[in-house]
Amino acid sequence: MKFSTLLTASAFAALAFSGQGVDAAGFGDYSACRSTIVRKEIHDLTRDEWMTYMTTIQKAMVTPHPTKPSITIWERFAEVHNQYNAQIHANSAFVIWHRWFTYYAERELRKLNPAFVFPYWATERQYAANDWAKDGFWAIQGAGTGFGKDISGGAWAGVKYTVTNNRPEWWLRPFKNAHIRRAYNLNDVKNAKSKSQLTQWRFASLDDYNNIYQTCLKRATDGFHCWANRNEWLHGTFHVINGGNDDQVGQIGTMFSPLDPLFFIHHANIDRIYDNVQAAWTAAKKPQSWQINGSCPTNLERPRESDSPKCLTLQTKLPGFALTVNDVQFSAQLCVKYAAPVRVPSSNQPKLKKRDEMDGLAPANAAKYTAVEQTQSATATATATETPEETATATSTPCATPTETVAPIVVLPPMNTTLPTLNETLPIINGTLPTNGTNATDMYPPGYTPPTYPAAPLPEWWIKMQYKAAPAADDEYVAAIAQNINQIFNSTVTKISRGEIIKGPIEHYSQQVEDVAEEVKHAMEEVGQKVVDALEHGGDWFENVIKFVKENKPKTKKKCHPKKHY
Repeated sequence: MKFSTLLTASAFAALAFSGQGVDAAGFGDYSACRSTIVRKEIHDLTRDEWMTYMTTIQKAMVTPHPTKPSITIWERFAEVHNQYNAQIHANSAFVIWHRWFTYYAERELRKLNPAFVFPYWATERQYAANDWAKDGFWAIQGAGTGFGKDISGGAWAGVKYTVTNNRPEWWLRPFKNAHIRRAYNLNDVKNAKSKSQLTQWRFASLDDYNNIYQTCLKRATDGFHCWANRNEWLHGTFHVINGGNDDQVGQIGTMFSPLDPLFFIHHANIDRIYDNVQAAWTAAKKPQSWQINGSCPTNLERPRESDSPKCLTLQTKLPGFALTVNDVQFSAQLCVKYAAPVRVPSSNQPKLKKRDEMDGLAPANAAKYTAVEQTQSATATATATETPEETATATSTPCATPTETVAPIVVLPPMNTTLPTLNETLPIINGTLPTNGTNATDMYPPGYTPPTYPAAPLPEWWIKMQYKAAPAADDEYVAAIAQNINQIFNSTVTKISRGEIIKGPIEHYSQQVEDVAEEVKHAMEEVGQKVVDALEHGGDWFENVIKFVKENKPKTKKKCHPKKHY
């Protein structure tokens, strides 16, 4: 099929900044990786990377799945997520399962185009409605046109999904034969002014994520369990805002959420946050037993967190795949790294900001850089044979390619649709790129403003959908979860109102600045001592140096200044 979705050079120039080099980080042992995949923040993608992103997903949206031709490759991702929804939510394995699932989808897409890599969207910086809604990237993702209405424009407006399920639960709505839908008119979000509107459309902020890190770090034995629950709740705000606060009206608000490409740029960011947190836990000397002590897919959460079983182990199987926690716990096992965000707009700040030079980022010719450090990851081109889980073999070798479980599906007519040509111009994102300060009091990324109002409470339907399979998931249970979620957002705002700095590993610069300042101090002391030693013991060394310099001073030719003619 010929793909006709193209962007003009001027449009890419507006959205895809290409003047920065990249320094990527990931936690774990990468020694077994032949190469690594580097995921970049959406605002840092080059023109070619945007084109690869769009055309590869488009191809997956219209290409029949090789073993399930009744649905497409892209629809299969949503089907897997929906099929195992009761086991991959409402337990501590949520973040680990979704780490693998994001990589699994990325791996399948790389079979269509080896250069494909999922970007991530650092929404914790861009949490305010007036900020994220005005972003130029909606010209690619498509703009919401109203509550439950089809998106307009973008790269996927023409796709029409046929995937469905044979279960009638309202929270599994597949939106059969529907285009991608969202829960708002983007123009309304751009112009939001009232406190209720700003609250309703506010994403979880940098401070919210650091708040739950600090809260759970104090736990003696179940810190991971504490953090995993709260991280799942915070991540839910993105699904609810785009999928519907009052009701499920967009695919991303259902268990078929991967149908909307927003799903993967969001979950890539959640995985990046998890990677940062894991590094911080290890730096805090939290043992492995502490880092996986939580509930598991076969024994879900209880209404009271303290009553929930602590059954997750390294041998716990990941639903749907011949994998265990031990296979995918760390990013390094998948050979995935994350490039630090360079040009992501900071919340409540109209100008774009550049990350600290201390992070290893320096101006470079981005045209020479691709999102993949080398041509492949160790498993990117491996062919996965889908076999039943009980007959598949798992391996703990880094970057190994496990197999996917096959489940019965509903046979539907083949998808037959043509994607439209995208001939609109992306809006220019205004702003300059000043270098970050290195003042030790700079506790946040430049331009970031801590939130002064909480995010909206997560609706009952979302909590019921996430926890529907959990024991005693009645109204009292839902109310208890809702109270816990509200407490996070309210405590964040309360701490900020008291002038408290919520320190944490998620894009916090203060400790980095302090570490660098300390290194500089020690370096200056060493240099000073060497100078003192030289003065005391150098004898006539300095005189000899001066004489040598004078004798060997290069001769310069007299510059020629031609006469000026007027």
